[in-house]
Amino acid sequence: MASLTDALASMKNKNTQTTPVVNQRYQVQYINYSYLEESAYNFYPMSEIEELADAIELAGGILQPLLVRRKAPGQRYEIIAGHRRWTAAKYLVDQGKEKFAMLPCHVQDGNDLIARINLIITNSQREKSAYVKMQEVVELEQLLQELAAGSADERAKFSRITGIKLESENITARVLRKLVAKTAGLSETNVARLKHINSSLQPELKEVLEEGKIGISAADELARMAPEEQQEAAKQIKKGEKVQLPKKKITETTKSPNQKPKVVSVLDTEEQLPGQMNMEEYIPMPEPANAFELIEDEEQNAEQEVKKEEKKEESPTNLANEYLALYQKTDAALEEWEKMHRRLADYFQQIR
Repeated sequence: MASLTDALASMKNKNTQTTPVVNQRYQVQYINYSYLEESAYNFYPMSEIEELADAIELAGGILQPLLVRRKAPGQRYEIIAGHRRWTAAKYLVDQGKEKFAMLPCHVQDGNDLIARINLIITNSQREKSAYVKMQEVVELEQLLQELAAGSADERAKFSRITGIKLESENITARVLRKLVAKTAGLSETNVARLKHINSSLQPELKEVLEEGKIGISAADELARMAPEEQQEAAKQIKKGEKVQLPKKKITETTKSPNQKPKVVSVLDTEEQLPGQMNMEEYIPMPEPANAFELIEDEEQNAEQEVKKEEKKEESPTNLANEYLALYQKTDAALEEWEKMHRRLADYFQQIR
C-alpha cells in the first residue's frame, strides 16, 4: 500500500496544473461539475461509484478528461463520455472535498445524432448485462440508419465508424446487422437474438432480464411464447419456480427419441451446437451471493477468469508503475483509463 500511495503522491506533486492543457489530440478545459448534466440518452448503469471516487481521490483528481458538448450558447454542457467520473466527483464534493469540483473536459461539437453514437462508441469497452446489450443493439441499429441517411457530416461519421464508404442512403438488413455486430462487439447471431428479445419479450420478463435473473438464450426462448404465457412465466421465475419453455421441431439430432428433455439453468446462454437437443425447460438456480458473478455467455466467462487471475496477482508496486506509465502516455485511449480506474477500484475494495 505504501508504495502505491508514495508513487501516486509523487506524481500528484509534480502535476498540479489547473489551467487548460493542450496535448497531441485536443485542448482540455476545466469545468465545474455543476455546469455538466447527464445525457438524456445515457442508458448505461452507474456502479461502483464510491470505489471510483477512492481512486480519483488518491490520484489527486480525474486524469482522463470527460467528453462533453455545449448544446447552445449559455446552456450547460451535456456529458457524452464520463458519467461515472462525473458522479464520483459529485460524491467527493458532497463529502466536503471541494477541490474535486473542477473536471477536465474535452468540449466537442456535434448534433444529437452524433452525440448519441459517440455515447455508445465511448462505452464500447464496458462490461454489460444482457439487458444493456439489448438496448445498445436497438439504439445502434437506429443510429447507423439515421447516419447513413443524414447530412454530409453524419455520413462521414458513418464511414469513420464502419469503414464503409456509402454509395447510397439505403443499407440492406444483412449489412446493417453485420455493422451493428461489429460496432457492439457481438456475434451476428446474438444481435438477431437481442433484437427478437426487444421486440417480442413482454415488459414483465424484460424486468426479469434487467435484474439478471435470465440470460440471452432463456429470454430468446421465452420471447417465442404468447404474451399471457410470458406474463405467467415472469411470475414463476420471480417465485423461483420451474418454467416450461415452448417445444420446437427438431429436424436432425443424434439424441434418442425416448431421451428426456434437457434441463438447463435459467442463466444458460451457450450457443446451440449441431446435434444438441433444443432447450425444453429450465429450473432457476439458487440466488448467488452476487448475481453479477454469473456471466451471460462463454466469452464473458473467459474474460472474467482472466480478470480473476489479474486480481490475484495485483500488487501495489506493479499497479503504481503501470499507473505512472499510463499517465506519461500522451495518447492513452479512453478504454485504457477506464480499465485502470477499475483496477484501482478493485484494489481499494480488497484492502478495505
